[in-house]
Amino acid sequence: TSYDLTQATVLQRKKDIEVALVKLEAIAKAKVLISCDSPAGYYASDMKKSQAERYWIKYLVRLAELSSERNDLPLAGRCLNLAACIANAGDDEKADFSIVMRASNATTVEECLRKMIPAHRQDPMWIEMFNGVLKRLDEPYDYQTYLAIGHRSSLYYVSLLEKQPTKLEDAIRDKETPIPIRFRSYLPRFSTASLSRIHERFSGVSSRLPTDPYNFKQLQQAVDYDSHLFSQTGWSYAALEESATLFEQIVKTTRREITRRNVLMQAIAILMAKLDPARGLPLKGRYAIDLDDKPVRIKRLDKGWIVYSIWGDGVDDGGKEIKDGHGDWVVHLSPGTVPPPIDPKKKSSAMTTP
Repeated sequence: TSYDLTQATVLQRKKDIEVALVKLEAIAKAKVLISCDSPAGYYASDMKKSQAERYWIKYLVRLAELSSERNDLPLAGRCLNLAACIANAGDDEKADFSIVMRASNATTVEECLRKMIPAHRQDPMWIEMFNGVLKRLDEPYDYQTYLAIGHRSSLYYVSLLEKQPTKLEDAIRDKETPIPIRFRSYLPRFSTASLSRIHERFSGVSSRLPTDPYNFKQLQQAVDYDSHLFSQTGWSYAALEESATLFEQIVKTTRREITRRNVLMQAIAILMAKLDPARGLPLKGRYAIDLDDKPVRIKRLDKGWIVYSIWGDGVDDGGKEIKDGHGDWVVHLSPGTVPPPIDPKKKSSAMTTP
C-alpha cells in the first residue's frame, strides 16, 4: 500500500514495482479500467473497483513523491502520468459516483503537483513533465451524458417501486451503493408517481446545459431549473429531489477540481516561459476563472510569488495556506526572485540538463 512505501522499500521492491507499472500502463492503454453492470443503466459505479482505483492513485502519487526526493524524473513522470490516466478514466461510465471519484482522484494528483512544483521550479525537464500531466487531466466533464443516465435510472427505479412500493430492498437489489437509501423515510406516504414529472425535469435541465462545459454560470442556471417540482411528496418528487441534489453536488465538486487545475496550469505556464508574474496571468479564458468567477489570484509575498484559488470556503484569505477549514489553495512559484529568462541559444542545452 501507499502507507508502506519508503525510500528503502522502493529500492527493495524495485522489480515488483516495475512489473506493476508495466501492467497498469497496459491496462490504461486498453482503457478497460472499470466496468459497470447496474441493471438501472449504469447508475452507480462498482464500489470495489472505484476503491481499487483510489488505492492505486494514492500508491502512484506516493511513489512519485519518493522519486521526486531522489530527483528520479523518469519514474516520477511515469507514476504521475499513469495516475492522471486512471483518474480521467474513472468517469467513463458518466454516473454520479464515478464523476465524483474522478474529481477526487484528479485532486489527489493535483495536490501532489502543488507540493512538487516549488522543489523543481528551475528544472525545465520537470516543469515540462508537470505540464504533460496537467494536459492529461485537462478534459471536460460530460454532464449531458450523466443526466441522460440519471434520467433512465430514475424511471427504472420509480417504475419498479410503483409496482411494489413496500419492497425497497427488492428494487435496490444487492448493490453496494443503493440509489435512494434515504427514500426509506418516504415509505408511509408513497403515492402513484407521475413519470411525466421526471421527463419534464431531466429534459428541462438537459436543454439548458451550456455547450461549453466550463460555463459554470449557465450550468448553475440549469441546476436551478424548476425547483418547485420538489415541493410535494411521492416517488417521482423524491426521485427528482434526490437527482437535483446529486447534480448540484457534482457541479460544485467538479468546479473545485477544475479551479485547482487552472491554478496549476497558470503556475506551469509562468515557469515554462520564465515569465514575470508581475505581468499577470499568462493564460486567459477558462483557465483564468476562480470559484467566485473572478480571475485566479496571483500575488507577491515576502517569500516570493504565488498563484492561488480561494478554495471551497469562498473567501479570499490573501494566499494563506489552508488551516482549520480556512485559507487558499496556493502554488508557490519561487521562494525568492523569478529566475531570469532562458537565452534562446542556450534553451536546447537547458532542456537536456538533469
